[in-house]
Formats: sequence, structure tokens, C-alpha cells
Amino acid sequence: MPANSSGTRIWVSGEYPPVASTPLVVNHGLVNINPLHCRCDVLVKCIVAESGEYRVGDFAINPMTLFMQNGVGHPYSLLPALTTSTIQLNMMHHLVASFKTSTIGNQQLNMSNWRFIFRIFY
Repeated sequence: MPANSSGTRIWVSGEYPPVASTPLVVNHGLVNINPLHCRCDVLVKCIVAESGEYRVGDFAINPMTLFMQNGVGHPYSLLPALTTSTIQLNMMHHLVASFKTSTIGNQQLNMSNWRFIFRIFY
């Protein structure tokens, strides 16, 4: 849990695979944090090269989760929820992200090629 020059501490989780239609809940173990005074996010890390766009170790650009209903995709931001004891992310049907060489919008990713990493700034 390193502190940066402004005194903010950062907790970083392990790596977790995305699983369709499944909430990911992680106990962070931080004592006496107030979620109203924290910020959190999720990084989406490439562990297997994807579509010639991402290399191992890259992080996805504009990652989102996609909910499919009647053949129509509804994108949602990957915004984790923070409590005093857990951080949670709800994964829908698909993982999508922008490609580095294209501006046509987010493209579906192979979820087995990616891992979620949570961060809490407190």
C-alpha cells in the first residue's frame, strides 16, 4: 500500500479473470476507510495478445461491459462499488474495449485474455 507524494495511499488487488454474468467481490482488508473519501477504479490487463491490437501487459482503452438484450448490445462502464470491507464489479455478458488503431468504437474482447485489477486510493 504505497503512498504517493501527496500522501494518498493506494491499495492494488491481485488479478482476477472476468466471468460473464457474474459479480466479482474482493475483500480489500483496509481498516477504517470511509468510501466517501476514497476513489476506486478497475484496470483491464492483457495477459494473452489480442487481435493484433494489444500485447501482453497492455491495459485496455475505454473498457466496458456489454449487456445483450434481444440482439442489441447495451454498454456499461466498468465502475466498481466500494464498501468499508469490499470492492465489487458486476460483469455482464461481454468485455469490450477500444482498439488502438481504430475509432469505430469498442470491440468485443476474448475474456480469457484479460484480467481485472482493482485500485483504491484512500
